[in-house]
Amino acid sequence: MCKPNEFQCLNFVCIIESFYCDGDNDCGDNSDEPEYCEQRSCKDDHFKCKSKRCIPKMWLCNGINDCGDNSDEDNSACGKNIFNT
Repeated sequence: MCKPNEFQCLNFVCIIESFYCDGDNDCGDNSDEPEYCEQRSCKDDHFKCKSKRCIPKMWLCNGINDCGDNSDEDNSACGKNIFNT
């Protein structure tokens, strides 16, 4: 059985909940990437990346590419105060 902050794959593997619908086959059987991920919405306290991954809003503009596509660090997410390191 998975922990409360985890997703249980169809093959019974447990993955971190934020890995669900992140574009990567984290389960190994692709059950964490169903077809409806494209339409999936994020929780209110999360940001939806261009890659469709949901990340906590507190991860925005922190200088780390948490989305995997850098959409949490680009101008549309950060405005003029992006990290230029």
